[in-house]
Amino acid sequence: MQVFPAAVSRMRDLNLHPTTVTFADVSHVTYSSSLYGPTRTQFDFTVGSKREYSVSIADEVRPHNGMTVTALLREPGNWQTLVGWIDHKSGKVSGVSSPASQCWVAVSCVLPFILVPQFFMPLFGAGEWKTLPPVLNVFLVIFVLLATGRLRSAWKSHRTLKVLRRLRQRH
Repeated sequence: MQVFPAAVSRMRDLNLHPTTVTFADVSHVTYSSSLYGPTRTQFDFTVGSKREYSVSIADEVRPHNGMTVTALLREPGNWQTLVGWIDHKSGKVSGVSSPASQCWVAVSCVLPFILVPQFFMPLFGAGEWKTLPPVLNVFLVIFVLLATGRLRSAWKSHRTLKVLRRLRQRH
């Protein structure tokens, strides 16, 4: 498979390995959802003579026999490390969450602290910095760490989507 040089360098940075397959003998398709994450699809399939069991992707997809996808795997040949894929027929990218939604979650983690005047106004020279109760300091640190983690995930999703879009252009 021939890929743009920029896409190859991004894949190396993210440690991603593109694999193009056509699913055969798809079975045991199940969907599970959680309050804390997207719906996940699990299924079994065969490629050539190798059977892959309990492959999971973070999206509600309808895998079927004859479906051709270009998948990004963290480890070559290990479908348990599936990050996402592009469906060749529809061009749809699956398995990668939206960076915008992750940024929104990051903002919502720190938004309560920004909106409270005693935290916000001293940044503009109005008011005084006040010592916070220890409990609020702990909450602030936790929420800032959560926001940082979400921003990191958003950045990884953004880069992964960029790679998948480049691969989609090739197919």
